[in-house]
Amino acid sequence: MSCKDIQTFLKRLNDFTGQEFRLPTEAEWEYAADEGKPKPPYRYSGSNDADEVAWYGGNLDKSRTSHHYGKKKPNVLGLYDMSGNYLEMCSDLFAYNTSEPQVNPKGREGNVCPPERHSHVGKGGWYESPQHTLYPWYHAYTGNSETGSYHITIRLAASTLKR
Repeated sequence: MSCKDIQTFLKRLNDFTGQEFRLPTEAEWEYAADEGKPKPPYRYSGSNDADEVAWYGGNLDKSRTSHHYGKKKPNVLGLYDMSGNYLEMCSDLFAYNTSEPQVNPKGREGNVCPPERHSHVGKGGWYESPQHTLYPWYHAYTGNSETGSYHITIRLAASTLKR
């Protein structure tokens, strides 16, 4: 998936449903992974044991590939695979963290990819990741915006839901 593929998908989904789906900001993603708690109860999303909640480089089988969602334990909010399996793209453009405190940064306005090459923040690690990249606070990058990558996916956020 590339950023442009994701934008096309979101536009079509929003047009079809009449809803407003988007990529989550990095802060929103971390909030969901940390079960909505200011002090996360676990090292990974849903457990202190990575093998309970994540597919990653340390527990891959011979296939060395991703697995269907929902095969590991969910977190308290019922969200599966927030640690491992696929790297999840957020709306924020990647930048190295600073020492200045951040309070709910907003991410990219409208999730629009700028015309130049860039990388979005990636969260959760993926099926070949080392264990330390599975922590909800770990800040990764998704790679080239034009070509995308085979180990990236998205988790949708909804600005508003209509019934």
